[in-house]
Amino acid sequence: MVLEEINEKVLKLSGDVSLSDIYSRFPDYELLVEPLNSKMPLSEFISSGGFGYGSLREGPLNSKIFRIKWKRPKYSFSYGLTNSTLYAAGYPLHRMAAALPHPLYNKSLGEIQEIVIPVRDKENVKVIYEPGEGADFHVPPMASNVLFVNSKAASAIGLPGQGMVVTYLSEVAPESEGADAAEFLQQRFIEDSLVNGNQMLRILTQKSGAAKLYELAGEDNLFFALFINVGLLVIVFGESERLAAIKDQLVEMPLTYSL
Repeated sequence: MVLEEINEKVLKLSGDVSLSDIYSRFPDYELLVEPLNSKMPLSEFISSGGFGYGSLREGPLNSKIFRIKWKRPKYSFSYGLTNSTLYAAGYPLHRMAAALPHPLYNKSLGEIQEIVIPVRDKENVKVIYEPGEGADFHVPPMASNVLFVNSKAASAIGLPGQGMVVTYLSEVAPESEGADAAEFLQQRFIEDSLVNGNQMLRILTQKSGAAKLYELAGEDNLFFALFINVGLLVIVFGESERLAAIKDQLVEMPLTYSL
């Protein structure tokens, strides 16, 4: 495992490193974009699109990569620089850095061996829970993260009911809207625990697609929708038969992709 700071707030990581590994080694730093699973290898997170907490402001983690190394059975690659993102390094990795829906999503990059990526000092944030009814998907002004949960999902992570968990930078947080939900920060890696005993479906979609998926999930499955820069990342936990039925509907839904 490679986990080292090669420049101020620039880390070199092997592909098997997880977010938990990073935060154990560098407790004062945070990634600009966090996966919803703190134990997932970063190589897997990058290959699935790199969308997570922080993507509303920052886009996918892939767009923050400085350098990447990966191998396939017959050849290997090293691409990028140690002090600028892949956008500055030229084609062909622009599409991967942008993480836009594309047939490349269905093709393996191979084994990601190493990445060089920037981090930042941990931000001071305020987390607020706002109760709601129905598929009410909106982003409050100045929010840095917005996660919608249905009733069953709320119960699983200790919230009083359906609604939104909204994160603000402390200096721009509203004074009186919603209830304090600081404890959610310890529960935010929902895939760590909820995947146990459940199947999971991860979907990239738009607001209308999220509303349809909310209906398809019903009250018996755990439904989460995280706002990102290009729409919403929907996570549904439930029984395999129900999730398979939902997945079958995706081909008929515009701008909706299984990740």
